Amino acid sequence: MAITDEAPTNQDPRNSRPPPPPIEILGWRKHVSGSLRGFLGIGVRVGNGHGHILELYSCPVHKGGGHAWVNFAGAAQFDRSTLIVKCDAKTGKGAYTATTAWRHRECADAFSRAVIRLLLAKHPDALDP
Repeated sequence: MAITDEAPTNQDPRNSRPPPPPIEILGWRKHVSGSLRGFLGIGVRVGNGHGHILELYSCPVHKGGGHAWVNFAGAAQFDRSTLIVKCDAKTGKGAYTATTAWRHRECADAFSRAVIRLLLAKHPDALDP
């Protein structure tokens, strides 16, 4: 399945309104720290493109090494005995576990490119430090 931010072209000519785009930006919160540029809400249309929307919140947007990408939100890791968030010894920041992922890297990269393109269309300075 190809992932794109363009609306499908196989619409019924009897339908006067075109289907909405398959991906939309629901919200943006800028928060710059290291490679992190902020957090994004994303709406992904599923099925026939009308009405069914998967909403993804708090998706981190990063920029580094000459490119930008979006991840799905993760869950903080806790120590079983004390329930304290495990910290990365190098940075002192919390450690997170993936809760959602693409099965194939090609899909992840295509989705990320489409979302970054939409983000920059709405918020041109989103990736600025």
